[in-house]
Amino acid sequence: MGEGRRPGLDVDQVISRTQAVPGAWTRLTGVHGAVARTIPLCVDGAPVGTVAHTAT
Repeated sequence: MGEGRRPGLDVDQVISRTQAVPGAWTRLTGVHGAVARTIPLCVDGAPVGTVAHTAT
């Protein structure tokens, strides 16, 4: 699992440490949790990371 932010950018990003498989379909799902102020990322239905939502 990974999480991170780039300095100077007003964005939130979640990083998966799992490498993509060339030629294979991959389902990416990110959901903004307004109450928890988080953005979890799932790859093919499995959670791979979460980041705090701090961008406005």
